[in-house]
Amino acid sequence: MCVSMDRAAFSGTTVYAGRRHHPAHGLIHVLGYQNTPHNLADGPNAMLLHLPALPMTRENFLSAGRCQDILTRMVDAVRRCPVAADDQMAWMGWEPRPAVEVFAHDVYTVLKDEDRAPFAWVVDAHPEDIDLVDFHRPDGTAQKITMGDYRQLSDALFHAGADSGSQYEYLDPANRLHFYVLDLERDRSGVLSYTVAVRSLDGAGPQRRGLTLHRGQATGDASHSRAVCTFGLDNTTRATGGPAGAPATSVDSDVYRLSAKAVGRGWSAWLPNRLATARAGGSVDVEVAVAAEKDAARQGTVVLTARSESDPHRTAKALCRLSGHR
Repeated sequence: MCVSMDRAAFSGTTVYAGRRHHPAHGLIHVLGYQNTPHNLADGPNAMLLHLPALPMTRENFLSAGRCQDILTRMVDAVRRCPVAADDQMAWMGWEPRPAVEVFAHDVYTVLKDEDRAPFAWVVDAHPEDIDLVDFHRPDGTAQKITMGDYRQLSDALFHAGADSGSQYEYLDPANRLHFYVLDLERDRSGVLSYTVAVRSLDGAGPQRRGLTLHRGQATGDASHSRAVCTFGLDNTTRATGGPAGAPATSVDSDVYRLSAKAVGRGWSAWLPNRLATARAGGSVDVEVAVAAEKDAARQGTVVLTARSESDPHRTAKALCRLSGHR
């Protein structure tokens, strides 16, 4: 609770407690506090917060920026939408759900949710400051948005593939999970969907993991535009999950981390995607883009390495040989 040095009234108090991953300090706990104070004293007054202040500095305090009612908006956001009666249209197709109880206790707003499901939090692929100009002051000085501004999430999305400008994996040590954004697909109507894998950090099961890489097949002309080496990657783990065609499970599928390099003067290799996945007994094609400079050696070789994420000791290598045309 808060204490004032002299007579005061506090209203609309909302307290927020949460946690997030800080790029420098790892897992941190965040305390948010918002209310409206009214000074009832005859002179100046001050509010005291009971916090362990000894190790704190000004860097421990975050500004809410231009959104001074951010906690109030958070309370409003988790209120359940009303469900229509039987003879009316339901709002946006919502089904009846356990109610969220928001009530006042003394000067506090208390949020009590009967639904024990966890709240959905945004994981920012770029937690650092986005360095975006908010407005220019009358003297021409640029004012950047603050760290608490929702526009910091403009670059929060994870992307599939390499060199996208974003991230394609997220490590969540607090929940002991590793997330991978493996691939994307857009259907004829333009709907975009992603293939995502999740791996436990506490074990990969008792089965023996295995993989095989087949010799790469080259197509195209590396000296004029770009060639492609296609490798076959087999998951040789013994299947223990459901029948073929069933959704992949944690015990019959694996994620592979890929790396490629070119051998030969003037040759270069690039992986469009540095992750691949296959079910036990299944296979997937891995493509490596290859280019050769004008003065490159006539022959080049691409070396592809695949490593199991479930068992990093399981690796495989394969070669793809190419010839530059003159």
